[in-house]
Amino acid sequence: MRHRRPEFDVSQLSRHFWRGLGVKLMVLMMIFGSTIDLSAQNKYDPEHPDVQKLIREGMEYITANNRSALPGPRIMFGMAAYKSQVVTSPNPKEHPLIDSAIEAIKLYCTETKLDGSQEFNKMYASALACIFLLELDAEAYRNEIEVLLDHIAVRQQQSGAWGYRDEPTVGDVSQMQYIALALWLADEKGFKISYRAAKEGLAWMLEFQESNGGWNYKYPPVYGGNAEFNNSVRHSLVAAGLGTVYLYADLLRLKSRAGSLGPKATEDVDLPPDVVDVTNEDNPESVQEKNGPRTSFDRGSLLRGMNNGNRWFQSNFEAETEEYNMYFLYGFERYAALREYLDGNVNGVENWYDEGVEFLKTIQSSSGALAVPGGEITANIQTALAILFLTRSMSITISDKASGVLPGGKGFPADVILKERGDKIIGGMVERSVTDMLQLLENPDQDQWELYLNSLDELQMEGDSVSRNEQLATLRGLVTHEDYQARLIAIKFLSKKRTLENAPAFIYALTDPDERVVFEANEALRFLSRKIDVPRIEEGRSPSRNEIKELKRVWKEWFLKVKPDGILLREPEED
Repeated sequence: MRHRRPEFDVSQLSRHFWRGLGVKLMVLMMIFGSTIDLSAQNKYDPEHPDVQKLIREGMEYITANNRSALPGPRIMFGMAAYKSQVVTSPNPKEHPLIDSAIEAIKLYCTETKLDGSQEFNKMYASALACIFLLELDAEAYRNEIEVLLDHIAVRQQQSGAWGYRDEPTVGDVSQMQYIALALWLADEKGFKISYRAAKEGLAWMLEFQESNGGWNYKYPPVYGGNAEFNNSVRHSLVAAGLGTVYLYADLLRLKSRAGSLGPKATEDVDLPPDVVDVTNEDNPESVQEKNGPRTSFDRGSLLRGMNNGNRWFQSNFEAETEEYNMYFLYGFERYAALREYLDGNVNGVENWYDEGVEFLKTIQSSSGALAVPGGEITANIQTALAILFLTRSMSITISDKASGVLPGGKGFPADVILKERGDKIIGGMVERSVTDMLQLLENPDQDQWELYLNSLDELQMEGDSVSRNEQLATLRGLVTHEDYQARLIAIKFLSKKRTLENAPAFIYALTDPDERVVFEANEALRFLSRKIDVPRIEEGRSPSRNEIKELKRVWKEWFLKVKPDGILLREPEED
């Protein structure tokens, strides 16, 4: 034996419990000599009593203060009402504010209103209306959605951006985020959109990203009027810009989804940016690879843009901002949910939700309003935006899509066991799941380990994007388990997920006393990096210390090259 392996304490893992739309496995700290936090713990979630109180009192305030003839505010109130009820109400689509929003949208979609509305000059109302109807019932409101998508299409500028009608050559980062979300959702719901338009929108966002990773309000720079306001990087604009980039990256399948949630485009982590042959980006049916990239694009510039934006928030995140605070929190939740969905982590800003909740607790007034005094937006709209943050609106959207929630249970594979909850059918609960396997940690069963080892292709993750990522984090922690079969299963399962987040666990596993684990870890790294020139370990042969030392050197060098801010796990001391 080369070393003494640290003891794995099963009590570090909490019990599984049902939360919202999926199973959420809470992952506690793993011990590697010193403590390394592999999965940040949250004090709050949308079902926490303190959060529910904020939401309930906020909705009471909006209900009592919802007078507005404009479609935009009415849509915001309807969105807040819908998202606030998704988890707690058996009929989340039933609320007077939802009815009011639908009425406003139908009127807005008539030709005269769409052309002459006070809100036609900007794109907020069209995009938000489209988003709201797509989430509420895409089939029931197909006609209105198609009208809105047509309006969005014709308003795109030659540069690829969207903005105010009376500024036809100036792109507006604030409005861009809602256009991107509308197109992303429309594509997910089966509506035909132009991938070329999405590509041009993404290219515009990356072209005008500032060197510090942030964005200003408008581009090209606007120098008349309030030039300082138009040309300064602010929290709300960085959240808007970065969220837009993540939406387009996923829509165009230019980046892998962590945990294999849905179709994936393989992310080349150590290769030059690839170009794919797309015959007609305006026709989704002509894209040659169904699950591959949908357009030619420099993915190197995309990843650099994402990394630069992520670093901006790592250095500058704060829940309380100087301007447009609720607007920022709503946009940041979208960005954080998408980043976790695609990257599998929110490194550097892990406590964003806790900090946001704590801040909102300090400002809620006796009336229930969640608004800062003298805010640039009216108190009722500020409250709606805060509620969308508190409910984790984008996480709900991703959760519904990733877990396969469909009316009537349509569209699920035949081998999936469907479980009813309320009026929805939840897919993804299969006979052998990751959470079932993790329960074995408390009562190890040799026959059951063999069962999972022999059926890894059938082993499935379950729950929403948050719980899936936590399951992955837990599996990474199993590289320290005392049972070699648990370590072997973890490595073999993780090896199927091409994400850099798994690399530290694979590198650590090269120190394993069991040659089977070492073999699988090295193969996993070869698959992840596509470095086929790295020597293979002959299966069934115990490698020498020098071989292991060299492999560790090669893989550590590679990992820190492609992820300079990456953290390696502390290796056990050798005897």
